[in-house]
Amino acid sequence: MTATDQLAPYIDTWDNLAVSRSEPYCAPGWMLPWWEHAAPAGAQLRVVVVTDKDRLVGVAPLFVERTAIAFNRYRILGAGLSGSVNLLAEPGTEAEVGAAFAAALATVEPRAHVLLFEGLPTGSPWPRIIGSSSGAGRGIATVEYSAAEPIATLLGLSFDEWFADKSHHFRQQMRRRRRGLEKAGGAFDSVADFSDEEVER
Repeated sequence: MTATDQLAPYIDTWDNLAVSRSEPYCAPGWMLPWWEHAAPAGAQLRVVVVTDKDRLVGVAPLFVERTAIAFNRYRILGAGLSGSVNLLAEPGTEAEVGAAFAAALATVEPRAHVLLFEGLPTGSPWPRIIGSSSGAGRGIATVEYSAAEPIATLLGLSFDEWFADKSHHFRQQMRRRRRGLEKAGGAFDSVADFSDEEVER
């Protein structure tokens, strides 16, 4: 799909899929505003949706940009800004949905020379699934780039205690940036009592 209005029938189920996979930066409420306000100049929207009897089972929220060396580089919406952006599929359908993504990328226009994964969670199966799919013909190169999530270890301190221990310059800069984000409409929430599984994820 090449326009946001084409995605309207899928927004709710896309959002539910992101929630079920604990992928907040993959929700349409994050990705589509990013596309509207922060996408690179000249980029083109290319979102692949996979359905099973009209039920959404997978979303590859992509955009394409042409590089200086005339390569068409496909990236995930939010890349370069969000800490973790990903492709989505219902649990247990990754192989089938990945094959459908690869098949779509084999015929998409402009031709996909490179599919770039940026900031994927460590261990994400998508580069392997799509790269090994027979549908990924026409010379698509998959590039995996994993980055650690921005996590601060508080070592048993409360956030206020941890923050108070930082340098004056750090506190000043963080407060300034927070005010700027709040002025732009951003909000902050706190989550406590993570399980070990949630911390590792």
